[in-house]
Amino acid sequence: VRDGNLSMIYAGTQVNGSLDVDAQGPPFITTFAFDLENIEVGRVLDNLDIEQDVDAHIDKARVTVSTQGDTPVEMARQAELNASLENIEWRPWGMSEPEPSTLFLSTAKLTMHPGVDSSLESKGVWDGIPLRFRLQTPSMMAVFNTAELLPFSLAIETNQETTFLDVILNRGRNSTSATVELSGEFSDAKNIDLASLDHPLGDYRLKTNITLQPKRLTLAGLDVETGSSRANGTIQFQALDDHVTIQGDLNSPFLETDDLVSWIDNWRRVRNQAAETPAEDDENYSILSLLHALAEDYKF
Repeated sequence: VRDGNLSMIYAGTQVNGSLDVDAQGPPFITTFAFDLENIEVGRVLDNLDIEQDVDAHIDKARVTVSTQGDTPVEMARQAELNASLENIEWRPWGMSEPEPSTLFLSTAKLTMHPGVDSSLESKGVWDGIPLRFRLQTPSMMAVFNTAELLPFSLAIETNQETTFLDVILNRGRNSTSATVELSGEFSDAKNIDLASLDHPLGDYRLKTNITLQPKRLTLAGLDVETGSSRANGTIQFQALDDHVTIQGDLNSPFLETDDLVSWIDNWRRVRNQAAETPAEDDENYSILSLLHALAEDYKF
């Protein structure tokens, strides 16, 4: 099939595209390019029996998928995908709250190539807080190889702060474990190259080894630094029949109270700004603002 045209409406979404298929192989070769408009993400996922109650909308999307291989698994491993999306609106917790949290992304670019980590780059606004972010995920080849470690990273830039999250996932037979490192830096720099960000960042850092077992979550080797203060230890969560127990052993060789006071003052400032000032008019919003928005949604 060459230059085959496809036009349909699926779950209320208009799909127009072209299809090229070479089935004379092996290998079998397929290329599919399509445009979508007015995508109600929740409705699509519901029709696919993947997820319900997702409140998200995408105005436009342009997607190109090409692959080749002898078997369906090989074709999935060799898949190459490029997608550009416009005007994405997502309410992570639906409309249940009186003032639901909203993430709006003006643009998003997704890239996936065989044997190379996939990436998603985007910019937008979360509850009035301007941000840019870059998410990097393992290649499909790595995902299909259960013995291989899976690295994930997320870099976020707001007006005055950059945050980096680094996760390495290990899929064991009896448990799943991960090394997690979160770090951040306060800076007025704009348009930082998030793809080549040197990490960990310098103003604060949290690192731990997480192990997930049936009814048990352990944070071992926990190490937290902010300013000149530092704490380390272990925390364990265990689910029993009717409650959850928490056990912890933390040690702080040096604790500077000024570091804690600084963080408390920053949190109070962000809380007051969130209550009194429209976020889009405030140039001092940071990752703390995002954390405050999350805390409000979860009623911390």
